[in-house]
Amino acid sequence: MGKTQRAVGKVTGQTEGALKQAEGQAEQAVGNAKDSISGAGDKAEDASESLIDKIKNIFD
Repeated sequence: MGKTQRAVGKVTGQTEGALKQAEGQAEQAVGNAKDSISGAGDKAEDASESLIDKIKNIFD
């Protein structure tokens, strides 16, 4: 009985560790996606500001 309980405890611990690792990887992936989206937004904003400045310069 003791061996079985230890084996179950070991498997449970390994499962919990694997779940925590998967959760951490998912959180990191979400963070990376947010960073990429933010970077793309910044580039789009910079491009639109640059275009507006060029158009203003045409009329100046």
